[in-house]
Parts: sequence; structure tokens; C-alpha cells
Amino acid sequence: MRHVARGTVPSLLLVLMGAPAQASAQDAPGQSQDTGTAAALAQAAESQATASPSVEQITEERSGADEQIRNTLQAVFDRVPSLAAVSVQVEAGIVTLAGTVLDATVRDRAVELATAQAGVVWVENDIVLDTSLSRQLKPTWDRLQQLGFDTLARLPLLLIALLIVVLAAWVGGALGRWGGPSWLKSQNPFLRNLVARAIQAAVVLAGLLIALDLLDATTLVG
Repeated sequence: MRHVARGTVPSLLLVLMGAPAQASAQDAPGQSQDTGTAAALAQAAESQATASPSVEQITEERSGADEQIRNTLQAVFDRVPSLAAVSVQVEAGIVTLAGTVLDATVRDRAVELATAQAGVVWVENDIVLDTSLSRQLKPTWDRLQQLGFDTLARLPLLLIALLIVVLAAWVGGALGRWGGPSWLKSQNPFLRNLVARAIQAAVVLAGLLIALDLLDATTLVG
């Protein structure tokens, strides 16, 4: 049997106990580095999540922009009689126009207005041309009605203007029959007749100008 020296056993025990401690000390820096890296990554991810807008925020902002586009276009269409029957819907920047108009030119104009609006990415044109006879004649009938109402409202002025023209024609005729001064009457009959007609025409023209000025229609004669 081999004998081990008495001092050798404690030395071996110390070596065996120190080996795990040394291994733990060697592994500690690596574990600390891994823990720090994980913490940094977690902090960076949290910062990015905080800085980036959420899906709900993006959706809410897009919805607000769509509503603003719709309100702006609808307000413009409502102020134009030929586009009053056109409705507007907007989703994700895509504008859908629907309704009826009487003219293809009006329909194209509605598309141009929608396309020019800021934030619009596409325009879907669902506007239909109304070719019914009643709708086609309605603008003409409305204009005739308005003309009739305006004429009735200005009827007193029309009567006064007509009276002025009749009075001017009567005065012009009287002056024409008078024929001018006595020295002119003894001259050539042709010249006397020409002067009489010129006087009559001048008086009638003056009456017409007064009547037109009364009716605010002087632009018709320049």
C-alpha cells in the first residue's frame, strides 16, 4: 500500500477548492458583458418603440387628413350649382366622386378640382351624366323664370323709359315739322328736309340714351 505524505492532502484539497473559484472568476467578465449587451438592446428597443408612432396614431392622422380633404371638396361643390349633386368620399387619400351632372365638361372639372387637392393620391370618378329631358331643360327654365322676375321688378323703370322715348319721338317730330329758323326755310327744300330729319333724330337719340341710362343699360351702346 502506497502512503501519501501528510502535508500533501491539504494541498490537494486547497487546489481542488480553488479551481472552481478560479473558473467562476474567469467566467464572470463574460457574463457581465452579456448582461450589459442585453440591457443596452432592451433600452434601444424601448426607445425606438417610444419614438416610432403607433399604428393607431398613423390611422388617426390619416383619417383626419381624409376628413379635411372631403370637407374642402364638398364645400367647393356645394357652392357651384352644376356640381351640387356630386358627393365626395375619401379613404387613405383615394377620393371617390359620385352623383349626377348634366355635362361631361362639368364632370371633368370636378375630377380636376379633386386631383388638385393636396393629399389626394387617386380620384375614382363615379359621376353619371343625367340625360333626362326634364333635367336638361331645367337650367333653361330657371333662367327664363329669373328673367321674368327681374323684368317684373324693373317694370316701373321700363314704363318710365318707354315714356321718355315716346316723348322724345314726339318732340323730335315737332321740331322736324318746325324746320328750323326762318332763314333756313327759304333755302333749298332738300336741305331744309335734311336738317329737319337731323333735328328729329338727335332728339330721339337723346331720349334713348336717357332711357338706357335709367335702366343701367348704357353699355349696350358702348
